[in-house]
Amino acid sequence: MPKPLRIGSTARRVRNLKAGRLKTRVPAYPAPPIELAGKWVAWGKDHQIIAANESLIELKNFVESRGLREVTFQFLRELEPTQTH
Repeated sequence: MPKPLRIGSTARRVRNLKAGRLKTRVPAYPAPPIELAGKWVAWGKDHQIIAANESLIELKNFVESRGLREVTFQFLRELEPTQTH
């Protein structure tokens, strides 16, 4: 005899998502402007771009001089139009 079908966690999650009881996952960082391709970017803890520069050393010096903390540095290679806003 086959097992009876049960409403599993997937069905429950879909039901809760449709009812607005679950938050959808937000990307860690928003898409950067295409003008920043080929540059170093400093991201703040609120996931906003603080500054950008072609030199990582100069960018780090700028961030340090402003006393900013919890900053993430990322080099943005050539960006595709689908990766930008």
